[in-house]
Amino acid sequence: QKFSSVADDMAMSRPSDKRRETLWKSENTSFLKVHNLLPIERYYAVADKVLNKFNTAYENCGGGNSAALNDAYVFGKRFATFSFDGLPHHDYYQSKKPDIAAMRKKNRRDASKVISLLENVVKLMDEDELKIMRMNQERFQRENEEKRARLLREAKDREKSCRDEKIAEKLQMLQLTTRVGKGSSKKIVNSRKKNDKTHHLSGTDAPPTSAPAYSPSYANFSNPTSNNLSNQRTGESAS
Repeated sequence: QKFSSVADDMAMSRPSDKRRETLWKSENTSFLKVHNLLPIERYYAVADKVLNKFNTAYENCGGGNSAALNDAYVFGKRFATFSFDGLPHHDYYQSKKPDIAAMRKKNRRDASKVISLLENVVKLMDEDELKIMRMNQERFQRENEEKRARLLREAKDREKSCRDEKIAEKLQMLQLTTRVGKGSSKKIVNSRKKNDKTHHLSGTDAPPTSAPAYSPSYANFSNPTSNNLSNQRTGESAS
């Protein structure tokens, strides 16, 4: 069975599907092509180098190291795919030469082990993706709560500002009404004072004044005609 089909069965409906798909799409699969003109021993040597890179990355996968997980997945899948899908196309793959047969057996054992470890890598990637999802969800929820709190504060500030504006308008109207009332009262007082002064000068509704005591000299002085008439009446009585 080809490793590609095994990998597809292993990677169905997992939280890290998209992540692994993106990693593998960026991989150049031209390494799967082998040429019979090159000795198969060289291909086994190249495969062992990829295996060493996988082992190094796998050792660093603990603690949610995302970069190490990505490297382990790529190097592990590259090694397993090359071992199961690439090397068998070389003409000397089934060679019975002891050294080549030993390389083939070792490579098959290593590839089977890597497939088992890749399953663990995928599990760690799933956990890492779930952790990232939770972090993103918490961050999204936190941002929504902060946004909601900010909107509430802004709404309260707007409401307070509207109340302050209404209070200021009422105070302004009250002050204006008070000034208008004082002005009207002043005009009324001034008008009354003016009317009182006018009535006093014209004699209307003027308070009565006491007449001066009768004085003959004052009467004679002020009315000579009546003085002569009095003297004439006195003479007539004497005669």
